[in-house]
Amino acid sequence: MDLFDIIEKRQGRILDKWQDRVLSTYSPDAYRLFKHKNDPFANPVGSTLKKGLEGLLDLLLGEGDVREKAVDLLEDSMKVRAVQDFSPSNAVGFLFELKGVIREQVGKDLPNLEERPDWSALDSKIDAMALAGFDVFMECRERLNRIRVNEVRNLSYKAMKRANLVCDLSEIPDDPDGETVN
Repeated sequence: MDLFDIIEKRQGRILDKWQDRVLSTYSPDAYRLFKHKNDPFANPVGSTLKKGLEGLLDLLLGEGDVREKAVDLLEDSMKVRAVQDFSPSNAVGFLFELKGVIREQVGKDLPNLEERPDWSALDSKIDAMALAGFDVFMECRERLNRIRVNEVRNLSYKAMKRANLVCDLSEIPDDPDGETVN
């Protein structure tokens, strides 16, 4: 039997186990909230993560280039993890957890799972998703850092302006040499 067919049959169980592993990276209180509240307005983080995991598992079972398609599916989850100050390895580590979940759920029925050619294909797809996740996470982090730097710069400028330490260059008279300073 094909590995991907077995994964598809056990997709619900695999998704639940994978979601548990992802949510276990949070505090016990957050875990309970994210796991049991299904309302996206009351639980936007849990809802975002679950939706992303479902999409990634569907992508894994589909055909085509995983890395490109994974970027869109990972965007919201990585934004959440970037804001929550996860390290890069912890932010994308949940993608590698899928390998362990699949081993647990499918390994009993398929001996020597990791020697199968379809395992190699699955392994490559998960690695491609993780690479895409790392790229997305780092892009989100860079965006956050730019926002923080701009905020500090704006606050500093406003403080200097209030202290009359800033002047408008258009108000500076012409240079004695006859050149206008801009």
